[in-house]
Amino acid sequence: MIQPFIDPHHIFVNNRSRCCSKGILGMGIKPDAWWDVATDSKKNGTGLSFEIAKELRDKQSNSFAQTTFSDKVEDVMKANGDTNEAEWCSLIQNWYKAIDFYGFSLDERLFYMMNIRSFLLRFLKAGHFPPHGASIAQFEGILTNVDRRLQLYTMTKRKTYNQRAISSLDSETFFSGFQDYDQKETGVLRADDISTALGAAVFLYKQRLDPKRKFYMRTSQRVRVYPENQLESVSSIVESESDDEIKQDVEPNTRRIIEVRSHHFDLESRRTKNPKRKSGTISDFGKPARGAEGARAFHKFNEEKILPHRRFGIPDEDFI
Repeated sequence: MIQPFIDPHHIFVNNRSRCCSKGILGMGIKPDAWWDVATDSKKNGTGLSFEIAKELRDKQSNSFAQTTFSDKVEDVMKANGDTNEAEWCSLIQNWYKAIDFYGFSLDERLFYMMNIRSFLLRFLKAGHFPPHGASIAQFEGILTNVDRRLQLYTMTKRKTYNQRAISSLDSETFFSGFQDYDQKETGVLRADDISTALGAAVFLYKQRLDPKRKFYMRTSQRVRVYPENQLESVSSIVESESDDEIKQDVEPNTRRIIEVRSHHFDLESRRTKNPKRKSGTISDFGKPARGAEGARAFHKFNEEKILPHRRFGIPDEDFI
């Protein structure tokens, strides 16, 4: 059975753009609440600058989205009287934690997912979809994301799985393997190279996932950043069960109760006190700017910027 849904990272970062630009008026969420927080960001210490909330720099940045819906922003919104926006910050932030952060118990994950689901269903009315001002992809995407994750518990034999594994990361990792076979390291292959690269990428991906592999793999010539750590034995953490104890699969539509069990990903021992994450703020004036390019980047020659008809030698006057 195929269970399609939108990647949670894209929903999370796109919701930041929606809330800070147009808002979700049908749900009482206005962008002014984030703009007010950003206007006084130096004093309130939220880190939500005007460039993040108003100008929407780097719309696909997960760290900027984390800052936009952080606990500090939520507290300032409550103090400003923006209760609807503060509630949404809590809901969307906890939902993303439930499906991406490790070390959260299964009860916490289900509680956070059901909270945002119950909130959105309040605005679902027959004949009016989605609610006024809401995006179809985001409103439906969050609901289906929660429902699909709950349904997957009924489709696994051990009634558990890794929440972070349900994303588009696997396909992105698979296609990123093409860069190793491209001389320019852009991932854009010639037609005659696709068959060779596809076969090699499948072989490497199969080896990475082989549980009986007795050796370490290095699929890149780059210097390793993180050391190799010995994997913990999952059997020593998760209760072992015989095949006789595993219930036979039944049709998901006939189930009345969803049986769930904790995964190694849910154990509190995996949670770190001070996780290292990318900065979600804009550098202050006078400090080194992140993402700076070389002095010659502006004048660097790039043939992609040349219009196609000019590369063919067709003058502009022929199109007039």
